[in-house]
Amino acid sequence: MKRTYKVKIPHQYAVTITRLKGGKFSVRYGKQVSSQMEYAEAAREFGECVFHALGCSGFFYLGEHWFDSQNPGQPKKGAT
Repeated sequence: MKRTYKVKIPHQYAVTITRLKGGKFSVRYGKQVSSQMEYAEAAREFGECVFHALGCSGFFYLGEHWFDSQNPGQPKKGAT
């Protein structure tokens, strides 16, 4: 039986992790699909996708500038 967990970040694609047969995992984020991963690899991929979605939605600083959650993908005006 497959088990799936989905995280939905406002204004972003959902991030989904699915446990496959044989204890392998698959992670989906938008059109990106990574499959047949071991536990640790899938956990890292899932976390990176969630962090990317959060950064693009304006939930935290992403290294260069703050992102505007009302205008996804665009830096906030006046922010550096």
